Amino acid sequence: MSIVKLFCFPYAGGSASYFSSWKSLFSSSIELCPIELKGRGRRVNESHYKDFNDLVEDVFWAIKPQITTGNYAFFGHSMGTLISHRLYHKIAESNLPLPCHLFFSGKGAPHISRDDLTIYHKLDDEIFRKEVMDLGGTSKVVFENKDLHNLFLPMLKNDFRICEENLFDLYIKPINKDITVFVGKDDDISAEEIIGWRDQTSGICNIHIFNGGHFFLNHYLKEISSIILRSVG
Repeated sequence: MSIVKLFCFPYAGGSASYFSSWKSLFSSSIELCPIELKGRGRRVNESHYKDFNDLVEDVFWAIKPQITTGNYAFFGHSMGTLISHRLYHKIAESNLPLPCHLFFSGKGAPHISRDDLTIYHKLDDEIFRKEVMDLGGTSKVVFENKDLHNLFLPMLKNDFRICEENLFDLYIKPINKDITVFVGKDDDISAEEIIGWRDQTSGICNIHIFNGGHFFLNHYLKEISSIILRSVG
């Protein structure tokens, strides 16, 4: 039986540990490979990324030895979707084996611009904390504990900064693989941004809309894992 490595990329402020509970959801045909980014988890003492290209370069060299043999796929949520998307094109430009499938979650198509989006990294700390708490996904304890707050807040703000300063290259070619998109019905993602994913691939684009907001996936892991298994397992 062929095993597919599923590289998982976290949301802003997220770590590889977020995906630890996912292992029990998959059969032996999928090897879960959560990616740890700088500034969190076992890499907590490493300096923050300078920009989004710095992040992508770091991840590219981390996974490069693992993508030259066998099938693999990408899953990313929110910031992780941006990582997966840019990383695919980095791999394509490097003439390396491409992922067999890409799963994009909690993010609109990157080429669709909006003028009404909140620029989170420019908010003052108090408003920033409130906005992030409203998104969900971050424990209240993190902001109430002084030591955790002092460690977490700069990393989280930096994640938002590099994503919000990230520029989409309008001249890149469409993804030459099938993609699957997961979104929450109540998330701040427009219909145009959702449908726009169809323009990002020359393959099939499957779109799944779930009840809930930005972190809808916390309530639909069983359904999402089933879709992943049907797609690559």
